[in-house]
Amino acid sequence: MLSDGQAPMISRSLAASSDRQISVCHLLPELPAHGAEQLLLDIARKTDRNRVALSVCLISGLGPLVKDFEALGIPVTYIPKRSRKDLSVVLRLADFFRKKRFDIVHTHLFTADLWGRLAGVIARVPIVSTSHTTSDPNVGRIGRFLDRALDRKNNAVICVSDAVRRYRISGAGFDPKKLHLIENGIDLDRFEATVSRDEVLKRVGVDAKRRWIAIVGRLVPLKGHRFLIEALSMISKDFPDAGILVVGEGEDEEELRTLVERRGLSDRVVFLGLRRDVPEILRAVEILAMPSSREGLPIVLLEAMAASLPVVVTRVGGIPEVVTEEKSGLFVSQDPDSIAAALRRLLSDPDLARLLGRQGRRLIEERYDIRTVARRYEELYRKVLLSKEEGR
Repeated sequence: MLSDGQAPMISRSLAASSDRQISVCHLLPELPAHGAEQLLLDIARKTDRNRVALSVCLISGLGPLVKDFEALGIPVTYIPKRSRKDLSVVLRLADFFRKKRFDIVHTHLFTADLWGRLAGVIARVPIVSTSHTTSDPNVGRIGRFLDRALDRKNNAVICVSDAVRRYRISGAGFDPKKLHLIENGIDLDRFEATVSRDEVLKRVGVDAKRRWIAIVGRLVPLKGHRFLIEALSMISKDFPDAGILVVGEGEDEEELRTLVERRGLSDRVVFLGLRRDVPEILRAVEILAMPSSREGLPIVLLEAMAASLPVVVTRVGGIPEVVTEEKSGLFVSQDPDSIAAALRRLLSDPDLARLLGRQGRRLIEERYDIRTVARRYEELYRKVLLSKEEGR
C-alpha cells in the first residue's frame, strides 16, 4: 500500500500511437467487493500491461480488493478526503496526477467523478469517467448540478448500457458526442467449476438438499429483497425445499430479518453477508432473482448467466438489453405475486430452467467476454489521447 507521493514515476506518453504504453490512474472512493470494483479488477487482469500501465487511487477508504490489485503489481495510493467538504483533496489529487504524469485519469462512481474531474482540470490531464447506473437517489440536486457542470471537463464518458447512455442524454443533459457505450463483461475463467455444489453449500453452512434462489447485492430498498421474501412465503407450501440465499449487507438487513421471522421462514432464508466467492455460490444455486427498481448493467446478472442460471429480473436499466423473455430469463414486476409466478414456473419445470441457463451462458460467451471490454477501454484511451494531441 502506497501513501500519497510514493507511487513510482511513470513518464507521460507524448503520442497516442498504438505502440506506446499509456499510463492510466483509476480513481475510486474505495475498493469493496461490489460490482463496479470487481469489474475493474477483472478488466485489470485482462489488460495488456505492456500497452497500458495501471494505477489505482482511493479517496474515501480502502477495502478488501486492495490486496487483489496489489497482487497484480498495480500500485494503490490512498489520498484521504478527510471530510465531506474537504476541498483540499482536489489540490492533493491534482498534485498527485501531475507528479506521476498520468496520460489519463479514469474516475468511477459519483464521489470520485466529482473530485477527480476538478483535480483533472487543475492538473490538465484528460479525464474518462464510467457511468455505472442511471439516476442515483443518494445524489441531491446540488450534486446533480455539479455533475452536469463538470461534464464539460470530461474527455469521454463510458456508459455500461444503452439505458444509461439514454439517461445521460435525456435525463442528465450530457453531451452525446462524449458518451461511449462499452457494456460490462465477465471473466469466464472465474466460472469454471473447481468445487462441487455440495462442497460450496457446506462451506457457506446451508442445507445442500434445498433448492436455493440467490439474491446478490446491497440490502437496500431498491433491490427488492422484501418482494422476493414475500414471494417465497407465497410458494412455500408447494415448494417446501425452496430457500433464499441473501448475499450482501446493508441498511435493510434488520428489517428483512424481522420480515423473515414474521413469515416463519427463518430456516429457509439465510443471510450470508458479503462474500468473495460469488461465482461458486451462483454455480451452486438454482435461480438468480433480481427484483430491482433501478440498475445500470448489473455485474451479478452477467455472472449468473455465466454460471448457466435462469434469471428472474425486472425490466429496468440495461437488463432488457441482456435478458430475452423466455430465452434467457423471465421478467417480473416488483411485486410478490409476479415474482412468485416466475419462481413457480422454474421450480416446477427443471427443463425450462436448464434451457434458459444454457442460452444465457451462450449469450455471455458471445457478447460479454471481459477481454473484449479491456481491449475497448484501451482503444478509447488512445482515441482520447489522439484527440488531445490534435487539439480537439
